[in-house]
Amino acid sequence: MGIASMTYSDLEDYEAQLKKYAAAIVLFTHPDCAGCVGLDERFETIAKQYAGPVTALIVNTDRNPRVPSVSGTPATLVYQFGKEQEQLVGRPLDADAFFSDLFEDYSSREITAPV
Repeated sequence: MGIASMTYSDLEDYEAQLKKYAAAIVLFTHPDCAGCVGLDERFETIAKQYAGPVTALIVNTDRNPRVPSVSGTPATLVYQFGKEQEQLVGRPLDADAFFSDLFEDYSSREITAPV
């Protein structure tokens, strides 16, 4: 799967959608967030290089209900079958290196579904 904009009706819907993916990296942005400017484009560019094993999702927090673990934007959360693995709030100093490392790490892992 490539990069998709994620929309959900409530927290339950959000969690249910994430359970569908072996690995998902979710970028949360907001239109008024200065740190978010251009970050979605960097995220998409890197994510395209790792299409397949890791699903890349972008959430516009202005259009979706709040996710309790996201305290600000930009934020990047990583999930495996719906279980949160990592979280970074704020803009990475080197977004390309950060996203490349993150996608490289999760695309090279052997991820098995929970029993």
